[in-house]
Amino acid sequence: MMTVRLKQIAFWLVFALLIIVALTWGVDRILPQRDTSSIGQCDKTEHECTVAMPGEDVPAILAFDNGIHVNTSIPVSISLPPDLANKTNSVRLTLSCKDTYMGVSSIMLTQKPAPTEWRGNIRLPKSEKQKVTWQVKATLIETNGNEQDIWFEFNVMSPNELTPSVNN
Repeated sequence: MMTVRLKQIAFWLVFALLIIVALTWGVDRILPQRDTSSIGQCDKTEHECTVAMPGEDVPAILAFDNGIHVNTSIPVSISLPPDLANKTNSVRLTLSCKDTYMGVSSIMLTQKPAPTEWRGNIRLPKSEKQKVTWQVKATLIETNGNEQDIWFEFNVMSPNELTPSVNN
């Protein structure tokens, strides 16, 4: 009786181990990780985020025309390399906060004024944290229906942090 019980325990332990190994081996296929070098970081002085595109000489650029602010409409544009722009039918921006859940918003951009540029307006909610990191996924929808994602990331300081300190 004891040997039957030990065999059952051994069977279930081996079975559980196989499941753990299978899940661990395949987790990167189930949840693909983004290469952090392919995430465009923003230059605060230029109000732009750039990311190099594989096989392209010109980077993709996400620009905030009037800077980045909270609780106000922000004009935003994305410029693509000409080859990529020629096969792109539309562009969708999806915004989410990396640090805490503040909702997810998605907007379609309008192609204008140049054939390599799409424009729209976004709005970032105010956070209780001093600094939050926002991620923008630009989904390029090609004329053949394929989609390609470009990732951008930028930090936003709370309005209290943006005002100069009077203590010297």
